[in-house]
Amino acid sequence: MKNKKLIIGIVIGIIAVLAAVIISLLQSNEPQIAFYIKNGKAKECRETISYGKTVSLKPTSFHLTAKEGNTDITDKLIYTKVNFKQLRTYKITYSYKEKRFYRYITVEDKKAPVITGKNTLEIEQGSSFDMKQLELKAEDNYDGDMSDQIKQEGTVDSNTPGDYELTYTVKDSSGNQAVFTVKVTVLKKGAVQAPSVSHVQVRVVADPNDITALVNKQNILPDGWAPSDLVTIQNGFLLRAVAAQAWNAMMNAAEQDGITINAVSAYRTQAYQANLYNQYYAADPVNTPFLSALPRRSEHEMGLALDISNGDYQLHSDFESTASGKWLSAHAHEYGWILRYPSNKTNITQYAYEAWHYRYVGPSLAKQLKSSGQTLEEYYQ
Repeated sequence: MKNKKLIIGIVIGIIAVLAAVIISLLQSNEPQIAFYIKNGKAKECRETISYGKTVSLKPTSFHLTAKEGNTDITDKLIYTKVNFKQLRTYKITYSYKEKRFYRYITVEDKKAPVITGKNTLEIEQGSSFDMKQLELKAEDNYDGDMSDQIKQEGTVDSNTPGDYELTYTVKDSSGNQAVFTVKVTVLKKGAVQAPSVSHVQVRVVADPNDITALVNKQNILPDGWAPSDLVTIQNGFLLRAVAAQAWNAMMNAAEQDGITINAVSAYRTQAYQANLYNQYYAADPVNTPFLSALPRRSEHEMGLALDISNGDYQLHSDFESTASGKWLSAHAHEYGWILRYPSNKTNITQYAYEAWHYRYVGPSLAKQLKSSGQTLEEYYQ
């Protein structure tokens, strides 16, 4: 009896072994699935990208192919979808049947914030200085608005005439630092005299939506009015849609010519302009009317004005003589923009020369003003 059981056990064991061998042989005859990167076998790959960069997850975008035996099955791969919104390492899985390929993408931020604002400022001896007068703004591609984190190095002695260099810095969460240098000139008391301003009756602009409307000290925007078609442009600034389209077209055209132009300031709210004017007035009440506009008298409130710089995002008094300034002088009118406060028309505009301030009026009027050399004030006389 025992021998019989032993024989049965041996037979069962032999059958099990044979079954395993047969299954193994059958499996060995099945086509094998393999992954390749540039023709070399691989199970995973790793890469690092900058935050904000557009990355395609398609296998062919990073030279991944998959084969089952000799058959290309790359287009049959299933992979996970990822939004690269955080600074970390993402794992993307590419699969077919039971096989997996892993792509690890590390997102890093290597781009420093951008500080914009005025890089020069003149104040009168005895007046106060505050960094708010510089209209500094810091924007980071990952951390967003960092204006409240800007730090100042250096001081200004407003009682002693001379030039003072200040350094402003801001560091983002990845340790990237932006540096912005400003020269503040303290002028001897009485050295600067603002031109006389004609005291005429103030008129409210009838149609503030008109892109050719004249807004200045005597022609003001209706209280509470704000443009309804603001859109975002470069660096998060706002412009009216028609001006934004023209700006983007002009910026792209300049880039094709090897010229860099950047927006430093655009639309301002009525409240923002009021606060800005008050800061100027507190520091230099004598010259403020020549340097800044009261609320409702600023073209920035129209959403049609831009302060423009070159690649360093700073406002330069000699901007017209730079490559960027010369390009704008030759081409801005083609896109509907005019230099609003030229150096030879300060008594007419009643504002100081601003080499960086451009106003959108549309191509038709811009070309006419370019040809005649007129300001908007002269055009409407």
